[in-house]
Amino acid sequence: MATCTAPQAYDSPDSGTASVSGSCWDQAGNRTDRAFTFKYDSTAPQVTSATPARGTDANGWYDHPLSVSFAGTDATSGVESCSQPTYTGPDSATASLSGSCRDRAGNVSPSNGFPFKYDATGPQVTNAIAARPSDRGGWYNHPVVFAIQGVDATAGIESCPPSMYSGPAGANAAVIGSCVDKAGNRGVSSFGLAYDATGPQVSAVPSRGPDAHGWYNHALTVNLDGSDAVSGLGSCGTPQSYDGPDSAFSTIVGWCSDKAGNVGLASFALRYDATAGTVGTTTP
Repeated sequence: MATCTAPQAYDSPDSGTASVSGSCWDQAGNRTDRAFTFKYDSTAPQVTSATPARGTDANGWYDHPLSVSFAGTDATSGVESCSQPTYTGPDSATASLSGSCRDRAGNVSPSNGFPFKYDATGPQVTNAIAARPSDRGGWYNHPVVFAIQGVDATAGIESCPPSMYSGPAGANAAVIGSCVDKAGNRGVSSFGLAYDATGPQVSAVPSRGPDAHGWYNHALTVNLDGSDAVSGLGSCGTPQSYDGPDSAFSTIVGWCSDKAGNVGLASFALRYDATAGTVGTTTP
């Protein structure tokens, strides 16, 4: 060997059929030429699109994990792969997923962003305000409507529908309130109330038994007694006295109320005759 072409550097252009040629000479002056062919791509691909796996959930917001597929082009070696990232939080009105593409030569594109709004957290239900005061002593005794209030730190409140309570009864009853935010998330909470819509059980008890054959023939008193399993007995009417008129179908009615203001009634039916019979005369 005499000499060979000096080493050659290649840095452009990008090509699938790039080539570098060189020669060698021997001591007799003979020459041999050779070419080295190769594929060359030093240009990163371009990201051309970012496509979410689904549409928004509500009002332009996403409320559960979202995947985005990035796509791109490469003029020389072609695209090998592109990012498909998934977003799971945090909640933000300015959330973003970044993606890139890689070509077959190993070049990676700059990251491109896909902006969106994300809120996967339900709102807080903060209050339930009764449309009217309690009926008695902090107790409600017929259906009551509550206005529901709530807050949401990210998407904001869309609606908090009113809630009506009509039972079951209990000293620790609970009305359920809910709110929906603009991303479609729902928050639920319960608020305590005392509710009793049932009157007490009342009995009317006579102070004594009938005088003869189921009939009363002089004044009697009927006492009232009651019980209430929920709010408890409040008060009962005063004892009722009966001393006339004579009747085979008399009735004494009394009442008791519970602590929620419900009233229960009881009646006592009796036959009453306080008038002595007349004695006739006969002719012997």
